[in-house]
Amino acid sequence: MQIRKGLFSIRMVMAYLCLLFLPVFAYSQTAPAGMAKIKMGPTEDFEMFYAQFFADSTFQASRIYFPLQGSYMKGTDEFRWKDDEWTMLKTPKDSLDLSIYKSKRKQKSYTVDEKAWSKKEGMLWDRRFALLGNRWFLVYAFERLE
Repeated sequence: MQIRKGLFSIRMVMAYLCLLFLPVFAYSQTAPAGMAKIKMGPTEDFEMFYAQFFADSTFQASRIYFPLQGSYMKGTDEFRWKDDEWTMLKTPKDSLDLSIYKSKRKQKSYTVDEKAWSKKEGMLWDRRFALLGNRWFLVYAFERLE
């Protein structure tokens, strides 16, 4: 009887451990190809991430959560973002000429939304960055350039 009780408790512990680690395993299997590994450690500072995101094309490509939500427009045609056709974003909100463009940023604990537009230039962009694990990623982008 003691052996059976011992085997039962070992099975329960094993089942509990499997259930505990199943979500971790499932997430690791569904991460998009090319996504930067999320490492344990302190939460990444958004401003440092943002500066590197617009300065380094390799870093930028590793911090976009494909399939990226949103789209871009050329004239009246609308297109979906594709990772194999990605063109590096080069204009951070902070470098806009404020005499031509208007912009705003809304920062929360886990997301940063930014918008910039110019009626005169016919330009609009809308972006969302999200904290996934302890690293920042671009998760949504809409652009219209005329």
